[in-house]
Amino acid sequence: MKEFIEKLISRLEELRQTQLEELCENKDLISEMQSMRGFNVLQDAIKIVKQLAEEYNNGWIPCSERLPENNTVVLVTYITDDLGFIVYCVKYIDEEWLQPDYSEWSLDKDMVLAWQPLPTPYQPKGE
Repeated sequence: MKEFIEKLISRLEELRQTQLEELCENKDLISEMQSMRGFNVLQDAIKIVKQLAEEYNNGWIPCSERLPENNTVVLVTYITDDLGFIVYCVKYIDEEWLQPDYSEWSLDKDMVLAWQPLPTPYQPKGE
């Protein structure tokens, strides 16, 4: 999701720059006003996308806000003893964060800060 938002912002900014260049070259007042209206819409769209990305934290859901459904494989952001952050793929079962293969290894639930659903698997185009 983060990559998608970054690409969307980049393309909107490119389009805004193109319109700005066209506006600077255009001497017709009516065309300038029409171009400026479109330019302002693009600036507003970029602001909205950036605000939404920040608001939704690129898909991360704080554990303090809510937890995933039981028996679900998710990604988690886990704080380590040396205050670093690591992303793990785990299964949430009965209020525990376990390895997806059900081994004995589990994460300290107080150290899991946020989670998000797994991304959709890659599928080549045309298949």
